[in-house]
Amino acid sequence: DDQSQPQYLTLPSARLRISDGECKLSYFQWSAGMSMSRDCKGECIDSQESLVGDFFCDNGQNFRRTFTCAAYNFDNHDCEPRISPPQPTTRPRVNCYVSCPEGDWRRRSCGRCKKVKETGNGAMCLESSAGSLSYLGCCVAKISGVEYWNESCMAFGRVGTTCSSALEHILQTMREAGPSLAWQAARPAGTNLKLSGEVLVDCSSDACNNITKDKVLDPRTRLPTDTPVCPVAESNKVGISCFEGPWEVTAVKDPYLECQAGQNRWNFCLNTKTFNGRPFIRCCTFLYLNALDRRECRFLGLPGGSCERYIGLLQANLSSNRYTKISQPLVLNSCEGDLCNNPL
Repeated sequence: DDQSQPQYLTLPSARLRISDGECKLSYFQWSAGMSMSRDCKGECIDSQESLVGDFFCDNGQNFRRTFTCAAYNFDNHDCEPRISPPQPTTRPRVNCYVSCPEGDWRRRSCGRCKKVKETGNGAMCLESSAGSLSYLGCCVAKISGVEYWNESCMAFGRVGTTCSSALEHILQTMREAGPSLAWQAARPAGTNLKLSGEVLVDCSSDACNNITKDKVLDPRTRLPTDTPVCPVAESNKVGISCFEGPWEVTAVKDPYLECQAGQNRWNFCLNTKTFNGRPFIRCCTFLYLNALDRRECRFLGLPGGSCERYIGLLQANLSSNRYTKISQPLVLNSCEGDLCNNPL
């Protein structure tokens, strides 16, 4: 016989009688019936019914009661083997260098990193995850067609199997963001960013993705040139200082945080670069009618292109919304000297 299968045990009829000194006899008030609590072998189990389905096998062994019969649903299957659910394992976490994000009037602002690590090619963020996903590997990629800089190298971590797929996601995000108005102002109409990239490093150990300091080799002499393989340095141009504002137009709330180095005059910032570190080569002053048909002036600096082209692009960009549209734009000043667009 297969002893592993539950046995159907029947209660001996000799144990059922009206007068029973061993087991409590209960009566049903409405049907005049009787009941008593006995296990599958007829043993009295007064006040022990809770043992059924208590995650312990009650099969009559080791001084336990016997509930392995159909009347007790075979101890609610307590005697069957229990398979524990699979336990998730934590993915191995890798610490990777991540290029500092742009901002604070810099190409790379490491002050925005949670943890900063000095490397052989400048400071970088040191991270182990993207949101709730741990990094499985580290990457370095060279990206061409980058706005203003043309070429740039980027260190990042990957949560997937390859750096190539992570790079494609980065490129797609950059394409969807689109070019800035300043970049468009410096290019012929209809010019698009032609972004491409190649993976230089794909590794899976801690901090294995440092950006190289190597120089490009001269194809004839095979000697290093002054051009870095991975250009990541800030611009060596200082930029001219321009009035940017007024604050009610540019929505500046805290000039000490939202003006470069806190420099300001009246209700204008005095900036020499864009917020992402591109030096100004030209200052502009514009006059136009705003969405309320009121005259409004705007002062700003440009890292490239002409003031005339910029205001045309700005009008097209803002006119898609009736609450922000502008009309009849005029260039009042286009100049190339420090603070040459002074509002006075």
